[in-house]
Amino acid sequence: MNIVIPEKLSGMPVFSELQDIAEKIFLKLPSISYEACDYEMFPSEVEGEDYTKKITRFAVFNGNEEVGRLSVKRENYRNQGKQSVYRVKSPHINNRINPKDTKTTTNPKQALNAAIKHFGRVSTATGIIDNSKAQIGNQFSSIGYSANRAAERIGDDHEVDLVAMAFAVHKGEPFDFNRIKKVLEYKDADKILDTARIVSAVWAEFKRSSGLIVTEERDGTLTAVNLDTSLPNDSRVTRHADSYGLPELYQPKLAMLRMLDYKQPAESIGAKFSINNTNWYYLAGGDIITHS
Repeated sequence: MNIVIPEKLSGMPVFSELQDIAEKIFLKLPSISYEACDYEMFPSEVEGEDYTKKITRFAVFNGNEEVGRLSVKRENYRNQGKQSVYRVKSPHINNRINPKDTKTTTNPKQALNAAIKHFGRVSTATGIIDNSKAQIGNQFSSIGYSANRAAERIGDDHEVDLVAMAFAVHKGEPFDFNRIKKVLEYKDADKILDTARIVSAVWAEFKRSSGLIVTEERDGTLTAVNLDTSLPNDSRVTRHADSYGLPELYQPKLAMLRMLDYKQPAESIGAKFSINNTNWYYLAGGDIITHS
């Protein structure tokens, strides 16, 4: 697993179990960031030192919006002896079982599920925009890497051109695929290279801040984020009862993507992803391009 937060913050080490759950949350919610806000004294592993400070609580941010607190502490929980106690605090947690906006458990899996569920909910337009861009960017990075690896396996012929192409695809940048026509003798090379070209084109369109990001709830309601940065943030996030509330340009694109598999980009259309059991769509800007 990649280290997504440093093992030390503000000069202090992070309690290992807090580090572990914070990293797992980040892998599901890549727009999440942390700020240290509490510490405890632990027996020191350094000779000559009795105790050392370790961070045990984070303030949690989704984009620019603070969405809660996350802590792991060693304590005598319910008179069952010392154990690691996880607390996920969020304004979205407020029910008969958790009247203090906090999920408290000794089960790390329950804590992780609660954190993903509640830290992923943002209320401000800026928070929604930042979260949406991070989620889709992370998905494109994943399929770009897969397309890159598939292209690399084509063979050693025209190595310079293949490396240049793989680099472009992995970065979501345009590339002249006519440069490597001769490698089409490789089995399935035409399909592999066409996939790489489409991934590159759709990813590049997303990086140009062109189009919409749409999330679809189970009841069919949609939240749309306009990627046009020239618009005020408050006007870039809209909610719709169905797809007919979207601008006409994007209605047929959404209909097409609903029929495609996940992680199967379509040029000038966009791509569909499943993120935390929710359908997410990137709808590319501009007219639909058809190839004769």
